[in-house]
Amino acid sequence: MATQIYQAIVDGILVGGVYALMAVGLTLIFGVLDIINIAQGILVVLGAYLSYSLSQRLGIDLFVGLLITVPAMFVLGVAIQWAFIRPLRGRERTSMTLLVTYAMALIIEGVLYRIYGPDDKQLNASYVTSSVHVLGFYLP
Repeated sequence: MATQIYQAIVDGILVGGVYALMAVGLTLIFGVLDIINIAQGILVVLGAYLSYSLSQRLGIDLFVGLLITVPAMFVLGVAIQWAFIRPLRGRERTSMTLLVTYAMALIIEGVLYRIYGPDDKQLNASYVTSSVHVLGFYLP
């Protein structure tokens, strides 16, 4: 019983770390650049779908696919910033970035829905279901 509780705590810390990483990104962008990026979540989902496509259609391993996915998402982010965010100037910049990034999120979500449909997708690799034994805990 105690092992299951400790395992749940470790799993919660790992999942919370992922959420914290996304929150830090939002906070950094808003605090430094004064941009409210509503599209950040859907850009993460877009990166996951890109990894899924590389894995399923081209047979590229998930970690090797990161060598393609990360630069592709960087280029997309720079393109969005250059084309849509950079032209915004003046007092209304913060509220306008909110609208622009929300529109981008809706567009990307619609495109993903059109391409992949409403069904759940799963990333599968041999090591996805395996665990590492560290200090008496199994880390997925």
